[in-house]
Amino acid sequence: MMSKWAQQELQYAQLGDSRRKKRLVRIVEDLAGQPGESVPQASAESAATTAAYDFWNSPYFKERRYPCCP
Repeated sequence: MMSKWAQQELQYAQLGDSRRKKRLVRIVEDLAGQPGESVPQASAESAATTAAYDFWNSPYFKERRYPCCP
């Protein structure tokens, strides 16, 4: 059920490659499934933790500031 929610929420994310969107959905699923945990604790395995940090450090992921969120 969480997977469908994450896929629906992120369906319009434009990251230039379907694999990046799939990775983003996985990261969101992991973190939403264990919201009080750190990334390593929320990720099921060390490869998922590494993939999350690599994703956030990639040039395809840009931090955006929105007026509602300082």
